[in-house]
Amino acid sequence: PPCPPVDTRPNPAETMDNSAFRDLMEKARTAPAKEKGPAPAAGEGKKKEKSAGSAKYQKMLAFKAKQKEQEEETNKYRDRAEERKKGVNTDYDNDVQKLLELDIEKSNYLGG
Repeated sequence: PPCPPVDTRPNPAETMDNSAFRDLMEKARTAPAKEKGPAPAAGEGKKKEKSAGSAKYQKMLAFKAKQKEQEEETNKYRDRAEERKKGVNTDYDNDVQKLLELDIEKSNYLGG
């Protein structure tokens, strides 16, 4: 047997208009707040000790600084443009020498 259709329209008794909502909000504002006891005076609350956190933080900073220093030392990239401008780049010194030693017959096979 099929289920009867469900009416999804709101019940007129359960609907809320603007004035009913406003009244509800006013009641919520004027309701007495739960008392928790006297609030501690300024500076009397629990304080976390900063020494442990600070020591941990300082240790982390020292580790990061050391790690960055090691990374800079072992940097596998060079500024080749700067080396070329200064004339310090020695990557191609041997290649130029080898090209000068090639004879004409061998250079023809290389596209020259």
